[in-house]
Amino acid sequence: MSFGLVHCFFIVFILSFFCSNAVESPDRESLLSFKNSLENPQVLLSWSPSVSHCNWTGVFCNEGRVTSLVLSTHTLAANQLKGPLSTTLFSLTSLVVLDLSSNQLYGEVSPEIASLSRLEVLDLGYNRLTGELPSRLGDLTRLQTLRLGPNFFTGKIPPELGNLVQLESFDLSGNSLTGNNHQMGN
Repeated sequence: MSFGLVHCFFIVFILSFFCSNAVESPDRESLLSFKNSLENPQVLLSWSPSVSHCNWTGVFCNEGRVTSLVLSTHTLAANQLKGPLSTTLFSLTSLVVLDLSSNQLYGEVSPEIASLSRLEVLDLGYNRLTGELPSRLGDLTRLQTLRLGPNFFTGKIPPELGNLVQLESFDLSGNSLTGNNHQMGN
């Protein structure tokens, strides 16, 4: 009788393991969507659907949620990401660190970036990003590091960046921006 009970528990354990792995997390789907938006998705070879997203290169998790995404060329052994800055990344609402520096990402930074309310480090420097800086960057009040230079941003520095009172490191150099930035951070 005890053998049957052990066998039953074993089957339940195995089934629960497979069922939990079959459930797709929204973070995983966002990351795969980002990868698929790239012109060179092969750079992210470790991002395989058969592997947990928390084991992918540059992805760091806490309890299955992505808390850091570090995909600068330093972590990719000089293989640069090339493609648009996909808004799917802005659904990773547990992100604390987003480092996509030193790549070939292009396009504008969407106001949707404000959904990353836990962000403490945002480094999009050394890319090919264009357009005006969204005023919603000022909603990221936990930011301690903001690096957006050099890129090809134009227009005025949004006064809302003055809300970033926790800033310790700030770089907008190498852009065509006008206005003051002296009221930001510590």
